[in-house]
Amino acid sequence: MKTAVYIGRFQPFHKAHQNLISETLETYDRLIVLIGSANRSRSLKNPFVYEERARMVAQGINNINKDLSGKHLHILLLNDTHRGDDAWWELVRDRVNQALQGDDQTFEDVTVVGTYKDADSGWLTSCPVATDTAFEVGRTSEYEVLSATDVREAYFSSVIPTISKEVPESTRAFLKEFADTPAFLELLRMKEQIKRGRELFAGYPFPECLRMNAADALATDSANRVLMVQRRGPKGKGQWALPGGHVNNDETFVQGAYRELAEETNLKLSPRGRTRTHLFDDRPATGAWPYITLVVQHQNVDIHKQDIRAQDDAVDVRWMSLEVIQRFAQENKIFSDHALLIEYFYPNMKV
Repeated sequence: MKTAVYIGRFQPFHKAHQNLISETLETYDRLIVLIGSANRSRSLKNPFVYEERARMVAQGINNINKDLSGKHLHILLLNDTHRGDDAWWELVRDRVNQALQGDDQTFEDVTVVGTYKDADSGWLTSCPVATDTAFEVGRTSEYEVLSATDVREAYFSSVIPTISKEVPESTRAFLKEFADTPAFLELLRMKEQIKRGRELFAGYPFPECLRMNAADALATDSANRVLMVQRRGPKGKGQWALPGGHVNNDETFVQGAYRELAEETNLKLSPRGRTRTHLFDDRPATGAWPYITLVVQHQNVDIHKQDIRAQDDAVDVRWMSLEVIQRFAQENKIFSDHALLIEYFYPNMKV
């Protein structure tokens, strides 16, 4: 049995995706579709959560106008990681082997299909197994340059969305339905906030250098539970996050992390007790500008000697197990990529 793997974010699922899947099923007996960035919260780049995208993909495949009897189809989530390409491919390997469980094939026997469309397609060049990119010329010219970015731009252009004609009817129905949800209005507010943020720096002479400096505290108790705060908003209102925020111009990143920890949770710790730090300079921009973030890990906090309570930007505070964080990440309850920041320190967490 010939097995193909197709990886994408499908934000949203459009006709070029559908066309590639249709062509793949002409050559391959089994197709494993991995829906990426499943552990990121809603943003303008990733507006739809995994369950919504899985629905779009499944309905789009069902609407392919050909006989799919005898074909084996799998749709699975795929998470992101901050631990580099090799770690990400290990996540791909795990998901593919999960789909192949009980078969005589493994990840090494499959072919990854895709097209070289833009800079975001660079992951294909690092693929550790065979690739099939013939679809670059195999697609019809009508869909050759179709980009989900353009579809999103049009869709979130106003309160009354513009829905691209280049999406399947099932995706069009979902997008019409989604436009009536609070999530759609929240994403429009996010877009307006980004616009205002960029306008504030419109005259800055070196816009390519603009980045925001932030620091977060990863405090854990003896059971490896993480101290999380529920955000007051407006950005990420109601979602859970690591205590943290912007670094002031008169302090270091480490000082900023411990100041934010104390301000939001009343937990006062000495920076001398920190276990480890890591600077994340590859976080995708979810606001007006990308962030450079230092995460400070402080382990084995004695919870019995601390008066922990929510204050400042936090409406609630909770010691949260890694398993709960993992589940919350899939349910869009963790702010931005904070689950990934935690996973960097606990790679077995598999968020």
